[in-house]
Amino acid sequence: AVVSTQSGHYGRGAAIDLRDVTAEELAECDSLYDAGKLTDCEDKLVELNTVSPGDDEVLWRLARIKWIYGKGYQSNHQHKVFHVAHAMACEAAEINPDNGNAHRWIAVLGHFRAEKEGIKAGVLNMEAMKYHLDRAIECNPDDNIAWTLFGHCYMELAEM
Repeated sequence: AVVSTQSGHYGRGAAIDLRDVTAEELAECDSLYDAGKLTDCEDKLVELNTVSPGDDEVLWRLARIKWIYGKGYQSNHQHKVFHVAHAMACEAAEINPDNGNAHRWIAVLGHFRAEKEGIKAGVLNMEAMKYHLDRAIECNPDDNIAWTLFGHCYMELAEM
């Protein structure tokens, strides 16, 4: 399908060919990420999100990139970036409730958001974090990162 969009206030339109994202394109993004080429990875993910808006595999990867960049920002801007990234991960899980990566990133980003909001937010976030890590492990029992985070979640609970 071709969608015509208006760009700017001059009335010029741009045609965007909407299509599905391929496994090869996602693998390319993962390779760029693994190689530490985060700007190239983000550029590719933004491009894919433009031609295939609402793709859960693209959205959780964008959330991950936002998290990495957000860690380097000052606290006020960092909180905003984590909020946007968390919303992307949540959207990915809403689109595909069986996407374990989306659930893992909801847990991670929820933790970082709550950490910026104080102790009460952290305590209230624990239940949501546990739920999303449970879902991540249920979707992918071999997800070592989710299992590790799950263990940290219980250690934090024990310390409270």
